[in-house]
Amino acid sequence: MRLKRSILLSITFLFLNSGDIHAQSSSNFINPRFEIDSTRTLENLNDSFFLALLSNEYKSIQSLGIPYGLMDSFLRKTNPELNFTTRKIRHAQIVGKFKNEYKRFRKKIKKSDFVLRYSVLDSSKYGDYNLQDSVPFCEVTMHCSRKGSLYQIDYQAIYIMGQWCLINKLYFHNLRKPKTKKKN
Repeated sequence: MRLKRSILLSITFLFLNSGDIHAQSSSNFINPRFEIDSTRTLENLNDSFFLALLSNEYKSIQSLGIPYGLMDSFLRKTNPELNFTTRKIRHAQIVGKFKNEYKRFRKKIKKSDFVLRYSVLDSSKYGDYNLQDSVPFCEVTMHCSRKGSLYQIDYQAIYIMGQWCLINKLYFHNLRKPKTKKKN
């Protein structure tokens, strides 16, 4: 009886452990997967980013950033000596830095009494970039207006493995201050 029970327990233990190993490989713990979105051009990224700013939801803006799978694959190609923890930390640093810049961006908009939800995208300017560089960056400037007030939104995009992603340097500038009434 004891022998049967010990054999049954050891077989159960083996099945449970093999399930854990399979779960790790199926959840892509070792190799995170990503899909290359060839429609994610710089112009489409700019339009999507402006619509995400209008909706005022950080999750939609975060989806335009660098996904972990893409960043991990890129770092594996460029720096194969980096281990899993270092790659994860680098991605967390980029995401954290962009989140802080987004908070600062929202505070500045609130302070300037600008309602971004009702603004209109007038024009966009793209800085010079060369896709032959090791990591191409592009400075993007969006000019927005609302009721005669002009505002400028700047950010930086990066081209990684066939698609453009938001990276950092999110700034808000008031181009023309509204006229104030004189006090008598």
